[in-house]
Amino acid sequence: MTSALCQGVVSHQRYSPVVHGFSYSDSMFYFDLEALEKAEDGVLSRCRRRILRRDHFGDGETLLSESVRQIVHKRIGVQLNGSIGFLTHIRQLGYVMNPVSFYYCWSADESSLEAIVAEVHNTPWGESHCYVMRCESGEALTFRMPKVFHVSPFMGMDQEYVWTFTQPEESLTVFMENWEDGLKKFDATLKLHSVELTENVLRRHLWTAPFTSIAVIVRIYLQALRLWVKRCPTFTHPKKLRRKDVMK
Repeated sequence: MTSALCQGVVSHQRYSPVVHGFSYSDSMFYFDLEALEKAEDGVLSRCRRRILRRDHFGDGETLLSESVRQIVHKRIGVQLNGSIGFLTHIRQLGYVMNPVSFYYCWSADESSLEAIVAEVHNTPWGESHCYVMRCESGEALTFRMPKVFHVSPFMGMDQEYVWTFTQPEESLTVFMENWEDGLKKFDATLKLHSVELTENVLRRHLWTAPFTSIAVIVRIYLQALRLWVKRCPTFTHPKKLRRKDVMK
C-alpha cells in the first residue's frame, strides 16, 4: 500500500467484570516511513511536519525508521532490509494522541511482512512501550504475548494479549483480545479502508475533520467516566506499587 488516508471504525468491548462497549469513526495515515522522512516537498512533506520525532519512541536523535530497525533486531534478531509501513495519527491543531501506532516491516522484495511493531501509549502517564511481533512465512498474522505495559486503570496486568492483523492493502484490520484465567476480558477492533493520499485528500481531511486527535483524548476520558460510573474495579500503576514496596 502506498501512502494513504485510512478511514473506518474502532470498537472496544469489555466482557468482565462489567459489560461496556463503544464504536467510533477514526482516521489514521499510512506512510512508507523512510519516504516520509526524506520528503522535501509535496503531500508527504506536509505530513512530515505534523509528525514530531518526540511523538514516538527512540532517543529523539535517531531517525524513527532506524529506531524501528534497531528494536526489531534487538528483540527478535531480525535484520530488516525492506520498507517500513507506518500507521499513525498526525498532529492536527498542534496536538496528537496515538493510543497505538503500528510499524509494518516488509521483506526486501516487499512480498511479505517480517515483523510488526505496536507502539502503545498510555493515558494520562505519557509512557510508551513497543510490542515486537515476528511474522513467520506462510503463517497467519496472529500473535500471543503477555501484557507487560500498564495502559488503563480499569485493566489489570495479569493478562495475555492475542493480536491478529491483516496485511495493509486497500483495507486493513487489527483485532486485539485480552485474556485472563482462560476468560476473554476485552477486545478491540480497528477496521480501516484506504484512499491514496494526495494534496486534495489531505486538504479535505484537515478541513472536514480537524479535531481527530482531540476527539481521541476526549473519548478516552469520556469512556473512563462511564466505567467509573459503572463501578468498574481500578488497578494501581505497577510503578506506584513498586515504590510502595520499596518504602516498606
